Order: sequence, then structure tokens, then C-alpha cells
Amino acid sequence: MLLYFTPRTRPHQCGFTLIELIVTLALVALLTLLAAPSFSRLIADNRITTQTEEFVSTLQLARSEAVRRGVAITLRASSNSTDFSAGWTTFTDANADGSPSSQVTDKDGTVLREAAAMSMGLTLTRVERVDSNGTVSYTTMADTESDRMFVVFNEQGGNDAGTSAYFKLCTNNAAVGGRIVQVAAVGRISVDTTLAACP
Repeated sequence: MLLYFTPRTRPHQCGFTLIELIVTLALVALLTLLAAPSFSRLIADNRITTQTEEFVSTLQLARSEAVRRGVAITLRASSNSTDFSAGWTTFTDANADGSPSSQVTDKDGTVLREAAAMSMGLTLTRVERVDSNGTVSYTTMADTESDRMFVVFNEQGGNDAGTSAYFKLCTNNAAVGGRIVQVAAVGRISVDTTLAACP
């Protein structure tokens, strides 16, 4: 009688070896390093686009309400300077002086919208356009110019100052260009460029 012994088979083992795990982690780390700059640029670009749209929509509200109510509407920086990053307030302004009245009425001092301070890394300032030898640049205006702290839309929807007003939005990501928002003398609101140089 022959006896057959079948060798005991080793069960199939699943898993990674230490070397495979180290190589995988190294590849993940490398891909993360390569993707991080473009991801942070994407986030910064999204933030500045969202903030630009919010600011433009507030300007459009101020203009349309000025026409609808038949009274001047002002958008003024909360910081009482040319820096609008701390937020802004939109209110009725019967005498078009850019300041809310101490005695609030339907025609003067009624707040239509308030915006909170912008998120970290974003700035919004009033600037002036400089044309030099065919090159356009935008420089920050001095805080001493009190009429630069606000923009007033008259009853016809025009810019009460009679000249264009410019605002520059920037982010702390150097790869993302700044936005220039223009309020023309006639009150038309537009985004002039998305490639403005930011400090």
C-alpha cells in the first residue's frame, strides 16, 4: 500500500512589502509637491473672481437703486479711506456728499447693503489710471483725497463725479493677476482687466 503525502500549500498572502509601500508614499509626496502650486493658484483665482463679482453686483445695485428711487446712492469704504478691503456700505445720499446722514430718512442715510471685510490675502483699493507712452498702469490714490473713499451714482445712474472711477482687486498669490473694475462717467460698470500688476 502506497501512501501519498501532499505537500502543505502555503496560503496566498495579500499586502505590500515595505519597499512597495515606501515607493508608493514617495510617488504620492512627489505628485503632491507638483500639484500644490497650481491648486493654490486655483483657490486664489476663485477667491478673487468671487470677490470681483460681489463688488460689481453691489455697484450695479447702487446704480439701479439710484435710478429707481430718484435719489443719489453712495458706495463708501467702511475704513473711511481708499482701502475698501475692510468692507463697504451702500446707502441713500440725497445731497450726494458721500456721507450718511445723522438723521436717517428714506432719501438720505438708508443702508441698502453692507459688505464685510474681505478674506485674508485679498485687497480692494481705489486707484487712478495712468497712461504713459501707450502703457497703462494703476496707482493707489492718497487717503487724503476724501472723495476717493466713495463713489456716488446720481438719479440718472451716472457717476456723480463726472469722471471714471477705478478699483483694483489683488490677491497675495503672485501668479494671479489683479482685477480692475471701472465705473465710467456715465455709470457703466465693467471689469477692465484681469491681468493688473499687483504689489
